[in-house]
Amino acid sequence: MAYTSHVTRRPFPWLALLGAVVFLGPGFITWSFAEHEAMRIASDWFYISTPLLLVGFVCLGLALHRFLGMTGVIIGVVVGVATLGGLTFVLSGSIDERVEYRAQLRRLDLTEAFCTGVGAAQPDAMPYTPGAPNTMVTYSGSGQVMRDEFGAPFRDWRPETPRVDQTALVGCIVDIRSEIETCQYDGGRMLHRVRVDRAVRVFSLQTGQLVGETLLAGGMPDGCHSLEEFYGSGDNTRAGTVPSDEDVVAYLRPLIGR
Repeated sequence: MAYTSHVTRRPFPWLALLGAVVFLGPGFITWSFAEHEAMRIASDWFYISTPLLLVGFVCLGLALHRFLGMTGVIIGVVVGVATLGGLTFVLSGSIDERVEYRAQLRRLDLTEAFCTGVGAAQPDAMPYTPGAPNTMVTYSGSGQVMRDEFGAPFRDWRPETPRVDQTALVGCIVDIRSEIETCQYDGGRMLHRVRVDRAVRVFSLQTGQLVGETLLAGGMPDGCHSLEEFYGSGDNTRAGTVPSDEDVVAYLRPLIGR
C-alpha cells in the first residue's frame, strides 16, 4: 500500500529578517553618532542605539532559527554580544581621545592670557629655538578682547595638533587707539581723530619670557574739516590707516624661523 509523504514547510522568516533590518540599520547609524560625538559612554546616542541593536540581533537570531534551529539562535546571540562588545570598546577609545583633545585645546586657549598680562609659563611646552622653525599661536584684538588668528599665514604657524606640548610661542597683536585731536561742531557734535598703532609681542610659552616686541605706527587721520556731516545722534570718529598684516608678518617671520 502506497503512502504519500507530507513535509511541513516552515514559512520563510520575512518578518524576523525585516525586523533585523529595521532595527539594526538605525542602531548602527545612531552608534556612529555616538562614536563621533559622545563625551561619555552613558550618552543619549548610546541609550538610543543599544536597544535598537539588541532588538535587531534578536530578530536575526529568530531568522537563523528557521534555517539552523537552536544553532541559529546561538549564532545570533554570539554575533550580537561580540558586536556590541567590540563597538563599546571602540566607542570607549574614541571618547578617551575626544576628551583628551578637548582638554588640550582648552589648555592652549588659555595662552591668550599672555596678551592681557596674566599668562603663565607652561614647562611642558616646546622650547623656543631662535633661528629654527617654531610653532606659534597668535591672537589679535584690543588687548581686553582677543581672538584667535586663523587667517594665512598665522594658521600655518600653529601646531598640527592643538596641544601646549607642541607649541613654542604665543604671539599677541594689539591695536592701540590714540586720540590725536577732538574737533567740536555746532550742536555739541564732536569729531575724534584717532591713530591706530599695532603692538606686537611674542612670548616663549615654556618660560613665559618676552622674546620679541615692536610697535608698528599707524597713519595719521585726515584733519578736521570746516564742515562735517553727522549721522544719527552720536559723534564721528576718523581713524588713520592701520598697520597691515604684511607689516606684522614681516616682523614675526624671523622670530618663528619660517
